[in-house]
Amino acid sequence: MGKDPNSLHNNAQRAYVDLMNQAQHIKVSLDRQATQKISANRLRLKTSIDVVRWLSFQGCAFRDHDESSGSKNRGKFLELLSLLASYDEKVENVLKSAPQNASYTSSTIQKEILQIYASRVRNVIREEISDRKFSIIVDEARNESKKEQMEIILRFVDK
Repeated sequence: MGKDPNSLHNNAQRAYVDLMNQAQHIKVSLDRQATQKISANRLRLKTSIDVVRWLSFQGCAFRDHDESSGSKNRGKFLELLSLLASYDEKVENVLKSAPQNASYTSSTIQKEILQIYASRVRNVIREEISDRKFSIIVDEARNESKKEQMEIILRFVDK
């Protein structure tokens, strides 16, 4: 019994060793893959958040009229994202391997991130003003392209 490498005993012995080897267990393998996907998604999203944060703090426009892959100028958001990827190999690999529906670079994602920042800024302003007296000044003007632009100024006395 067991002299032939393909005998029932040897096959059962190999199956037992494989079963006891937890590193090859299907649940462990699936958990490892899920953890890798989660960390890749977090890195993609964090990179997009950093780019949105930088562009918004600088008061820059995000997009251009042609954001296709063959365009020479794809807009500040995508160009800055590719610049960050060129300096970090992890970011580059994660951005290149991103599925089409989870790249976190679309205009809707950019707007959602901006809305979150805007909400946080409004909350800080509300907390700072609290019940103090304030005034609002609104000014509206047309620019050279005949578009109306509104400026809102909030004045209050701080502590």
